[in-house]
Amino acid sequence: MKRKDVAIAGEMRISLDVAVAQLHGASECGNCVLRLIARAAAMRKSNRAAIIEEGMYLRVHKTIVDAVLGVVEQTSHFGTLPLVSVTNRFIECVNAPGRGLVLEEAALLIAAHAHHDLDVESALRSIDQIGQMVNTGELASLRSVLFDQYRLRGDTDTYYDPNNSYLDSVLTRRTGIPITLSVLTIAVGRRASIPLSGVGLPGHFLVGVLDHPGMYLDPFAGGKVLDTGGCIDLFHQLHGTGASFEESMLTPVDSVSIVDRMLNNLLAIFRSEGDTRSQLWVARLRSYLPGASISQQADVAVVLANGGQFDAAAEIFDSLAHVADDDTAGALLAARDRMRSRMN
Repeated sequence: MKRKDVAIAGEMRISLDVAVAQLHGASECGNCVLRLIARAAAMRKSNRAAIIEEGMYLRVHKTIVDAVLGVVEQTSHFGTLPLVSVTNRFIECVNAPGRGLVLEEAALLIAAHAHHDLDVESALRSIDQIGQMVNTGELASLRSVLFDQYRLRGDTDTYYDPNNSYLDSVLTRRTGIPITLSVLTIAVGRRASIPLSGVGLPGHFLVGVLDHPGMYLDPFAGGKVLDTGGCIDLFHQLHGTGASFEESMLTPVDSVSIVDRMLNNLLAIFRSEGDTRSQLWVARLRSYLPGASISQQADVAVVLANGGQFDAAAEIFDSLAHVADDDTAGALLAARDRMRSRMN
């Protein structure tokens, strides 16, 4: 992966005008920010409003975050924040309109933000090779290859190790958490013409066999086959016999939701570890998902504030207020003002 570190010295205020300028074809490099602000200042207010009305607020958000992070690297909390091509590839992957989101590619692109030397294409070829070992259309062969020959298993000893959430590490270590193991299982199944889906059972993650309704695989348990009753039993093992199970818990989840859950898992791990720098890139990716809520986008500002970057956090809160409903905008502007009051 090629990476580019961009350093910008000094204090700078970045607002919606930066995003508007970049949406009109300006360079996205961090060292162009001052020029972008100058160009934006000449734009008419009506032009800026039209961009928001066209539903381009996610692009606006991305541009503002990119610009803000270009100046954040001067802090000791976050260290050097690389502007890497892998981020743009992730955005293209999760927003792919034609071929659709390739789940394993998105998972590897997440991992590439932590493992800067990761060769995504090589990892995809490794998955291809595993898929070639499976007899086409045979679920039993899939289970044999993944869980007997490849010895894929759940990590019960170091469950919260971030490596368990990185698909490249799962490929090499052959262990991980339920959702990452499920992503690999689904990817190999697709290569062998075995249609599978992710099932977001609360507190766990399973794989649904689409050709056999009511049949599920538990990759964390060595590919164990479950029926609906087995899933209910597993749910009660996790949450207690008094917990209320609903059939909707076994509904297939879409790929974007799976990616969101993977990122949310990482965010929780890094919060528990106090790793603010890693929280930042995870929150950033999560804010770029299609359909990302204002709350998800605001998480970037929250992480920046926790790292002492109140000015940068204020700018993101301010930009989001431009596209939020009135009640939410009021809360965002209040958060912006709190950030600015802490700058003194």
